[in-house]
Amino acid sequence: MDNQVFITGEPVYYSLFFLTALVIFDFCLPQLRSRCLSLYSCSLYLIRTVMSKKILILDDDTNVLDMLQEVLLYEKFEVRVVSDLASFLKAFEGNYLPDLVLIDYLLKGVNGGEVCYQLKSNERTAGIPVILMSAYPQIFQSLGNYGCDEFIAKPFDLDEILDIVKNHTGSSKEPVI
Repeated sequence: MDNQVFITGEPVYYSLFFLTALVIFDFCLPQLRSRCLSLYSCSLYLIRTVMSKKILILDDDTNVLDMLQEVLLYEKFEVRVVSDLASFLKAFEGNYLPDLVLIDYLLKGVNGGEVCYQLKSNERTAGIPVILMSAYPQIFQSLGNYGCDEFIAKPFDLDEILDIVKNHTGSSKEPVI
């Protein structure tokens, strides 16, 4: 499921050939002829705008999970939500690597900061942006940032969290052509 592009609701498994053909025939020629200087820049534009970014969220509050999932799905992100550490770790099995991880700082039996630190210490996941969230920012500030890329205090403004997610996933950036 991780290697699918949905076009008009139908899953289409892509390969380098498919992406190249899609860029040349369906995307660049009719819509981007004046903007695309090379196949490379067209491919970057397609990848940044058509293929959704994967977001993994770990929070033990189902209300927060539901709200974030709805908002991010509306913004065309691929979203996985988990409410416990075992499910979170299982999400990384196989080839799945999210483009961004949101973690609640205070989880039942687990420190979200430590989870962040473990992600940042692992060679496979070190480059993934991690955003920690907490309703108790004073605790977070006193204990350190655990290598997180951003911290958001709860309750948060939805526009603010969307801006932060888009910034860290590159979803708000125009292609460099």
